[in-house]
Amino acid sequence: MIQFYVPLKPISTNDIWMIRNNRMIATTAYKNYARDLALLIPKGKRFEGDVELTIEFFLKSKRRRDLDNMLKGTLDVMTKVGVYNDDSQIVALHAHKSYADEDGMRITIAEA
Repeated sequence: MIQFYVPLKPISTNDIWMIRNNRMIATTAYKNYARDLALLIPKGKRFEGDVELTIEFFLKSKRRRDLDNMLKGTLDVMTKVGVYNDDSQIVALHAHKSYADEDGMRITIAEA
């Protein structure tokens, strides 16, 4: 099991893609988020089998945000940096949001 805290504001699914010249491309906001998150994810442990994932989102703003929209970008980055091979390995997913003094995420990954 690994657990780590990331002091980043989670990106919404709505902010990941844009259409330019009839093609969907990643936004600059998502590219920046992915770069920053990749630097903060602990290296070394790669999960090969089924995983259980818990993400606790801490939000500074009390603006309404859909919990499920905050998951996609984070899950994709964890796949890209090699925490696990593919999102399909996630057999249990727990997500929580609460309000705090600063934006951030506590992520726990365990073998299922």
